[in-house]
Amino acid sequence: MEEFNYDYDLVSREKFLEKYLDRSVYVYDKDEKKKTECRLLSTQGGIVLENAETKKILMNPAGEIILPELPGGLIVKYENKTSKD
Repeated sequence: MEEFNYDYDLVSREKFLEKYLDRSVYVYDKDEKKKTECRLLSTQGGIVLENAETKKILMNPAGEIILPELPGGLIVKYENKTSKD
């Protein structure tokens, strides 16, 4: 019998963003079909970003926030139960 059961984080938008503080994320503008690299500065009371190229500060930018990958140290869920009787 093999059993794996890991504790996992309840994932939310805020939890993902907290893991990306001071790291690069992307803002996708659907109208312009353009992806802009930014550094996430804060998630408290809204999203604050710094444009990587222009260094301009963006507060609650319009567009979709894209994370490059699943943040490290975040266990979503893994469960594997195998029974051999």
